[in-house]
Amino acid sequence: MFSVVHGSTWSPIALAVNPDLSGDFRELIEAIDGRKISLREAPREAELVRRRRPYAVDAADTYRHTYRPLIDLSRPAGYIAVPVVVGSRAVAMIHVDRQNDGLTDTDVHIVGTLAAVCASSKERADLRRQIHACNEHVDAEIQRLTRALRHLEHTPVTIPELGTREPSSPDMATFDTQPQDRIIPRAQTLTTRERDVLTLMASGATNAAISRQLCISEATVKSHVQRIFKKLGASTRAEVAALYANAKRVPGAS
Repeated sequence: MFSVVHGSTWSPIALAVNPDLSGDFRELIEAIDGRKISLREAPREAELVRRRRPYAVDAADTYRHTYRPLIDLSRPAGYIAVPVVVGSRAVAMIHVDRQNDGLTDTDVHIVGTLAAVCASSKERADLRRQIHACNEHVDAEIQRLTRALRHLEHTPVTIPELGTREPSSPDMATFDTQPQDRIIPRAQTLTTRERDVLTLMASGATNAAISRQLCISEATVKSHVQRIFKKLGASTRAEVAALYANAKRVPGAS
């Protein structure tokens, strides 16, 4: 018999009967219907779940501290129960009884091996579900980025020709910041340095390239980029570039 553990209850959900047995087990089979049984009604099963250890009893002890309704229907000569342990928690139990002979060490070993296989299968199933959830999240992010890139692809983009104006200081150019105010009203809250960084970001420059162009550290560039994202309500550089490109299309933009 296979049972699933739910907190302080357990539920018998499956039963296999050796076809060579001559007894009538129809009532026992009908009793395995997934009903929730309190562990308080089965002290041996409760101890198994708590300590995550198997137990085996002979005919004389099968009625002591076990779940009587099922024992009355099976009337075993020997009974063993083994926990299925996943993540240091008993999530299920495997119950096996013998009708004519007492239990042997081989019985205990076989059932213990079966429980280990069930635990391994449960762990793999849980891992597959986690991987599936991660894949769905990654796919959603890829689709969001793809939409932003397709929008950018179909938007006429004018990339500022950096360095074509007379620099005001060595290695420093004066950048066109006028289109930024047309992105969204919040763009007007950008500082002068953030506008310089935004212009270079929109041209596709990396943090390292911006650092060299503006003669500031990459850490400072990263800080500017994060503030720009926050002020413009964007989450990716592609979104920022798309907003900037739309601003360039506004009549009268430089």
